[in-house]
Amino acid sequence: AASADYKNDPIYLFAKQFVEACPNRSGEIAEKAAADWLKTRFDELLPETSPSAIDRVSGYDRAVFNLSCKLDNPNTDRRIIIGAHYDAVSGSNGVGDNAFGVAALYTLLKTFATGSRFVPYDLVFVAFGGEELGLVGSYGYVNGMSEADKQRTALMINLDSLVFGDKLYLHCENKSTDIADLFKSHVDGIAEKPYRKGVMTNGYDVYGYGYYETIQGSDHTPFRLAGIPVAFFFSGNYDGMAYAESANANRCVMNTSSDNFASLDNFVGAEAVTRTNAVISGIAATFADSDFAAVCDNAVNQLVNLNLVYTRLYPKLVALGLSLVCLLLLVPYYRKLQKRAIMGTAEAKTSRVFSQPDAEDIFTFDK
Repeated sequence: AASADYKNDPIYLFAKQFVEACPNRSGEIAEKAAADWLKTRFDELLPETSPSAIDRVSGYDRAVFNLSCKLDNPNTDRRIIIGAHYDAVSGSNGVGDNAFGVAALYTLLKTFATGSRFVPYDLVFVAFGGEELGLVGSYGYVNGMSEADKQRTALMINLDSLVFGDKLYLHCENKSTDIADLFKSHVDGIAEKPYRKGVMTNGYDVYGYGYYETIQGSDHTPFRLAGIPVAFFFSGNYDGMAYAESANANRCVMNTSSDNFASLDNFVGAEAVTRTNAVISGIAATFADSDFAAVCDNAVNQLVNLNLVYTRLYPKLVALGLSLVCLLLLVPYYRKLQKRAIMGTAEAKTSRVFSQPDAEDIFTFDK
């Protein structure tokens, strides 16, 4: 009986209701219907004077819709954006990718809209559409931000594919940062994404980082490329050198028809609820930490300079490294060529390189 209790958890119930109401979230009509459903749920938590808004994203061959709302802190103009995409690929219910992420987003909104928790920032909640089309919703959102908006944004938190992967991960930068350390200290069972694993620096670059890794394909990417610090919560497996969703084939369901509640109940179970709640409570605890504001405001100073490191510096380092390798390989070869040249032109009187000299080759000093 205890193993079935997770089905009564508010996280599970919200995700279940969302998927049952909007089983197909691919295509303009279905995506808009899902955004409308979420707007109704969001607005139940918000003052009538400040409802959520659905914005159509232009610049794509079909309409994409973002749903957003803001909890104002009158003492600051600084803000944190918390986002999760709600769309899914065609033929998939998108339970792991990303109904549970949406449930986490909704629960965080509920936590801060109806509670007495103080956060030293405005909080902006965004349910992104068009993620599966190539981050269309999040690119549209960032493109609509002014430079002042970007400067005011201290952090973007992205919640995507939290439950089917073997392990829960956090990614901020591919190096140690204070903001990652602070989140890790409050989120149970989380590990930081290994910095060097899954990174391809061989010239393959999809989004403009100067390198490529699988986890770039989520809604934090447009924010990070705009110079905004990010914290990406996701699940997967980095036991090998590259990203995998799971070592268990039954849990490798992302972007397939198997991403449904039958797979979740059979192969993940209560872990889905436990993990999602750990992310929610951990984010809330991090916001409440007395060091949070200072660490969050400093996060921008710990960003890797992508343009310098991967676009300018890294190719030069690679070229220099290849040149050194070639030099090390060529020097011994050149010496062999020299030796062969000398031996090949010597007037040796036998086939041996070193032999007893003939009498006429011997000379002495006269006394």
